[in-house]
Amino acid sequence: MPAHGSADLLDLSALSFTDPGGTDDVTLPRVITPKNEECKIPADRVITPKNEECKIPADRVITPKNEECKIPADRPPVSPSSAANDEGAQTELPDPDLAEWMSSVPPPEFASCAADDEGAETELPDPDLAEWMSYVSAEMNWRVVIVEFIGQAMYALLGPLCWPILCILYDGGTAALGNRGFWVRKETMPFFIVQTVMWGGLFTSLVTLAVYRPPEVKLVELKLCLSALFMRSITIAVKYAYVPYDQWTRVNTEHMPVEYIRSLLLLIAWRTIPAATRDFYTRLSLRSVLGDSGMWPDFSMQFMSWPVSKQQRRKVQMRVGKTTQKMLRVPTGKILRFNHLFRETAETCNVLEFQAAKGAGDVKADPTFEKAKLGGRLSVEAVFDYIVRSVVRRDTVVFRVAEGASFIVALAICFLPCILRSAAGNAFAGDSVEARIVIIGMMPYNLLAVYSSNAFILVAARDMWRRRAMLRSCAALLSFQDAYRINCPAEVKMLPILDLMDASTLHSWMKLRMLCLDFGRFFSLRIEAFATVFTGCALAMLADLLLLLHVPSYRESVDMNFTDLAVTGTLAISVLGSIVTLVALGSEVNGSTHRHSFLLNRQRLAAIAMCRDVSRRDPADRKEISSVDLDDTHNLAEVADFIDVLCSDIAAEHEVHPVKLIGLYCGYSLLSTIYVVPSYVISQVVTFCTDSDAGTDVYCTLAGNVG
Repeated sequence: MPAHGSADLLDLSALSFTDPGGTDDVTLPRVITPKNEECKIPADRVITPKNEECKIPADRVITPKNEECKIPADRPPVSPSSAANDEGAQTELPDPDLAEWMSSVPPPEFASCAADDEGAETELPDPDLAEWMSYVSAEMNWRVVIVEFIGQAMYALLGPLCWPILCILYDGGTAALGNRGFWVRKETMPFFIVQTVMWGGLFTSLVTLAVYRPPEVKLVELKLCLSALFMRSITIAVKYAYVPYDQWTRVNTEHMPVEYIRSLLLLIAWRTIPAATRDFYTRLSLRSVLGDSGMWPDFSMQFMSWPVSKQQRRKVQMRVGKTTQKMLRVPTGKILRFNHLFRETAETCNVLEFQAAKGAGDVKADPTFEKAKLGGRLSVEAVFDYIVRSVVRRDTVVFRVAEGASFIVALAICFLPCILRSAAGNAFAGDSVEARIVIIGMMPYNLLAVYSSNAFILVAARDMWRRRAMLRSCAALLSFQDAYRINCPAEVKMLPILDLMDASTLHSWMKLRMLCLDFGRFFSLRIEAFATVFTGCALAMLADLLLLLHVPSYRESVDMNFTDLAVTGTLAISVLGSIVTLVALGSEVNGSTHRHSFLLNRQRLAAIAMCRDVSRRDPADRKEISSVDLDDTHNLAEVADFIDVLCSDIAAEHEVHPVKLIGLYCGYSLLSTIYVVPSYVISQVVTFCTDSDAGTDVYCTLAGNVG
């Protein structure tokens, strides 16, 4: 044993161990290995195995971990023999509980070494989880909304002149400006060029208007410009508000990859969804609903094969309760009129043709369909991916015409003042040079801002349509009836129904429904936010129009004529019309709750009926029942209870999280409310323009009140 010197404290730089091969004590240096470095142990050091008894010498004093070991300075070294020969000395016996604890729990400083010796792996960061956390945020950050709105509006008005202010606003440098297209950066150069050109024209126009005030320029043209600027800026601000705050801070301080920037853009990533973006947001939804990727295979769904035999038809008939022609027409996997608006599936009633069909046609039959039509078991991941691909493919065809119509409406709104000016006998862009500078300078920004606002609303309608189609696809997996498969993609109509007498299939269907509601949730939250703002803008424009009708001094100050009514009314009605479309689609999304509950309760009724039918049969009659039917009736009572709980959960979720717009439930009551406002304004305009006694009809002409 080492001799104790005159120090007050025991020097713990060395530890003593008993050499199992002899009687002498061996002093070894104590080496503390960092956690992430390799732990090297001297070859002559003996470590007691974890499950063996640890023998501690009787004379060894063990000090608790958090207490200080103090030894009197004048105390001489004590040997075992001297301690035993001293009179009145009491030998300290080893504590068996403490010995057992020490043998099972390694010291903290050697814990990493033990893990390394046993081959334990250190858990590495999950890249999928990090990616999910950088995109998903369920709450809007109002501070980010204000900062981003000020920044977007400021750059639209001042351009590069406000670079120093923007750096302070974003608490960053050129990285924050480059990520937003405000600074020269190779990856975002197209965004920078477009925004700089728009700023140059708008800035020149506003300065000229403030200095010269040309009379040919109507105030309604300035209102149109400012309204478009507000709607565009608030939409971009809402985008960043739903980015996690830590990620938004990175956007302000680091040069983000251009792929990340493009994935956040509504018009690039979510209008016509590219395949890479579709797969990316599919993975995000799977991560949100099913958890880690290792858990995805745990959720699977059992399909029932298409009824091509008498026994299969009997089995399906017991589940659906009603035979339909759709049930007896087995699809081959071939799509007719693939790129047409009204696509149909190729079908056949012949069993031999069904068995010989290989899915030849415009597209090759999907492996998911091939496995499902034979009554196979598929993972929720495969079924969800199949539905998403089908809906996105269908969406591209349905909204093909709407893209061109949106641009035509934007052109009409932007050029309407010039067209009406020309119809009144004046020059298209004004008679003076100053007026031409103002009108032509505003045109690029007005056109792009109005078109982007219309495109935002169109993307919102497409997103709502996709959700409706996905939820109808969930209903199509529960019934063969055409009423519940209408407006579904052709690929989904080819799938048979699920075997809901399997409890795991019911649970997986619930997860599938949650996935359909969660797909693109990041964009859906943004859409609900800016749709509310757009509705407010439209109502504000209509309120301004009512002020023109009822306040004479306001009419005279703006030199009101038919141009004010046409431009304000066209922009407001176009926005409100788009909102009405969103509300109608959202109403169907909310209605899917009742549709799903009805179809599930029908399956519950079938399960109870099958269970009672078998239980009431005599043993002799049960022998006539096929083994398939006997297998189906196993645990039917538990399945019926599961369906009851599932229906209650769907109803409760609908009560808490329905689809809303402008903060109100999407339904016919909201539709009626939205119809009232434009109807009232139109009636007021008609009354104003036909009241010749009051002399207000002159304001509804192109010349206005020239008297």
